[in-house]
Amino acid sequence: MATFNSSMNDTDDFLTDNTSYPVKDILVPDWVVGLTVTWLILSLLAIVVGNVIVICVIIRENSLHKPRYWFNFNLAVADLLQGIVTIPTAVGSLVNEQYNSGEGWCRFQYTVLFMCFQATLFTLVDMGLERTHAIIRPLQHNSVATNAKTVVAIIIIWVMSFAIAMTAHIPALYPGELNIDQSTIVCFIREFVSDEDLSEAFGLHSKLPMQLLRLGLPALCVLIILISYCIVFWEARKQQIHINNIPHHRSISIFKTNAFKTISLHMIVVTIIVVAWVAQFMSGVRLKVQEALTVGSVVTHETFIVLFLTVPSFSNPLVYNFRSEEFHKAFRKFFGLSVHQVAPLP
Repeated sequence: MATFNSSMNDTDDFLTDNTSYPVKDILVPDWVVGLTVTWLILSLLAIVVGNVIVICVIIRENSLHKPRYWFNFNLAVADLLQGIVTIPTAVGSLVNEQYNSGEGWCRFQYTVLFMCFQATLFTLVDMGLERTHAIIRPLQHNSVATNAKTVVAIIIIWVMSFAIAMTAHIPALYPGELNIDQSTIVCFIREFVSDEDLSEAFGLHSKLPMQLLRLGLPALCVLIILISYCIVFWEARKQQIHINNIPHHRSISIFKTNAFKTISLHMIVVTIIVVAWVAQFMSGVRLKVQEALTVGSVVTHETFIVLFLTVPSFSNPLVYNFRSEEFHKAFRKFFGLSVHQVAPLP
């Protein structure tokens, strides 16, 4: 069994009430630690290999030098940066049973994590809007959505994401100590602090401006994406009615229209990220309002954070790129394999 000690001295007394528990008594089975470490290492390998391939193929293949793939490139950069900065330290914390990298690196990790998450959301918003415009204005799309405008949009995405991430260091918005919070999995995996700090961190109080920032911006991004989906479904419905009214033509479902196919991969990626984000966010809320903390509830929250850190980052390249016929052609060409002719999308 692996024991994870707090920062309290051995002679300190533990007073257990309805908001805290003696954290020195936490026992975590070795197989749980081993399973988590294995998952993190395999996830890091998948994140690095998948996203590096996406980046290299898009840079190398001229046919992919267009807005939709530059946004894919940016998404891969955000996933890769988040993975290589946060996961190795998390693995080290689990193996060593404590966090040894210092407060500065912890704050840097949290800044990168927050920045990459916001950059991913902003990129998905731009990708959704770009695909929506390609569907409803196909003739004007190439003249409106240019590579130069896409590069400017990507620069704006990272500037905004960095500015938002830096708000985590403003004392009025965020607590000075990064202890028990969504950064726990990054800096202090199962490495809890004192009973007093634990009780305070999970008390029924919150930093309202920071909570609104954490919740409001992702919700706004998702809302914009949902609005674009409504427009796409409206266009897909028009295509379905038009095709089904053609004499001697077999009726099709809305899911087989060109409009839906063009946006379907984006829908899958957004769904994965939103589900992972909501799961870890709701588990964190549950901990904050729970009267009596349990080891199981804390470990469950950490599990959701692990999945949030890993699943979107290695699934994005698999879904958004390797399921794209045009990218698949460029991928085979990049590795010198035979390719099949595919009609490019706008």
